Amino acid sequence: MPNSLNTIASIGSINTPIPQTQTGNTAPTTRSGGQPLQNGDRWFNTDTSSESFYYDGQWVDISQSGPPGAPGAPGAPGPSAVSSDVNNSAILGSDNLIFVPTTTGSVTSVNDKTGIVSLGIRDMNDYDASNVVYTYEEGDYTQPGQYGTLADTFIFINFTDYDGNSVPIPTANSSLWVSNDNITFVEQPVTSVSDNGTAWTINTDDRTPFNNLGGGQLFLSLSNISLEDGDVLQWNDTDQKFKPVQLSAGGGGVTISDVNTIIDNRRQSTTRVDISETALWVGEAAPVVDPGGKPGWYFANNGNKIQWAVWTNDLEAEKQFTYSEMKSASLVIRNSGTMYPYFSVYTRRKNDGNDYNVSYRSRYNFEINQDDSGSATKTRLLTTLDNNPINGNIPHRVATLQGFSSVGPREPDEVVKNITLGSGSGTPVGAYDFVASELIIDTVGEMFSIELNATPVIDSNTSRMYYQATAPGVLGRKDGDFWYDTTNTTLNIWTGSSWTAL
Repeated sequence: MPNSLNTIASIGSINTPIPQTQTGNTAPTTRSGGQPLQNGDRWFNTDTSSESFYYDGQWVDISQSGPPGAPGAPGAPGPSAVSSDVNNSAILGSDNLIFVPTTTGSVTSVNDKTGIVSLGIRDMNDYDASNVVYTYEEGDYTQPGQYGTLADTFIFINFTDYDGNSVPIPTANSSLWVSNDNITFVEQPVTSVSDNGTAWTINTDDRTPFNNLGGGQLFLSLSNISLEDGDVLQWNDTDQKFKPVQLSAGGGGVTISDVNTIIDNRRQSTTRVDISETALWVGEAAPVVDPGGKPGWYFANNGNKIQWAVWTNDLEAEKQFTYSEMKSASLVIRNSGTMYPYFSVYTRRKNDGNDYNVSYRSRYNFEINQDDSGSATKTRLLTTLDNNPINGNIPHRVATLQGFSSVGPREPDEVVKNITLGSGSGTPVGAYDFVASELIIDTVGEMFSIELNATPVIDSNTSRMYYQATAPGVLGRKDGDFWYDTTNTTLNIWTGSSWTAL
């Protein structure tokens, strides 16, 4: 039996170092116990997650990839699909392959354009150049939709284009526009046009612009459809299209000619009528100067009434308007009474047997049936038009047409002869107490502004002026006479029944 102890003793002493592993973000210089590093020690870099091996006084990174190994065994089959269409392409779906058609060649896009398409405004369906374009193919011009050429100057186009549209005859000494792409149009001067029974024979005198288009398909327009400098697109609600409109220089689109047209068609005139014009109230009370000093014609009833013909349309006037063209008659008034004067519009006779009166054909009366308190003076605009925009800063009083007092045929085409301001008779004293300062007549073509002036006028034909200490006698007095009271140094005016201090 062998001696076991001797066997063990024969192995010798064990002196092999045990490797130590350390972690950290910097390379160790000693073991954790302070002993020197030994070959085989390991260090795991916590920043880079890499591992190094200590050998022969240095750390060797053993995390780098080595050379590729041998291919592994085949994996399990993945999803598959089969398509019999050679134009299909497979794309990976959520859990299998999906086949979709692959379009080859050109792609049909908008308005029959194919391939890589660049669309402009004129390719859109809501664009309209406002001109008809006729389409032709090159041929012998004897068939609809064909055109032909001859020599250097003649173009023949069939009476009917490719789409069956009849083409109007071009006119000599004008222009037509041609294109081979329906986008770029070239102007073509027309020298003469004739009809050979099948097509229009157009002599252009110079077909060079057409030749530069390269022939082939022809698009033709009898008016220019090309956009020009200054054109803007404006929506046309009737046609439901955007159409080119020329914007004049300056950006506003209004030229001097436009302004002159507006002035010619819509004018405003201002005139002044003074109380010295006695013919305007023959037979009725005349206006006087306002005792309170306000400008305008003053009237306060005391058993009298007014019928002031403040506007007359002369027979020789440049423009005469009809009743249908009169938009409104308005009066600026400072009222201290309870009643307002009324408007009467008279029209000129037609002498056809239907005239109502020897001096007029029809009369339209507009009255205000509103009782305003006379406790305070109020400025108002009396007007025949409801919601009149004139003088919106002044409260309005609308005068309505009175059927019972309006007479005559009252036809819309009757020419307006004159307009008067009137008051009713038999009314209480002081019911009318106002100063009328301006009459405004608004028509379709012109606005008339008549200033009612009451500045005292010293005229031997219309009034007299007295300088004396006592009031002149009443005999021979007439409205508008003046008396300067030399005792009290005051100026007075005769108002029909008494002297009124100014």
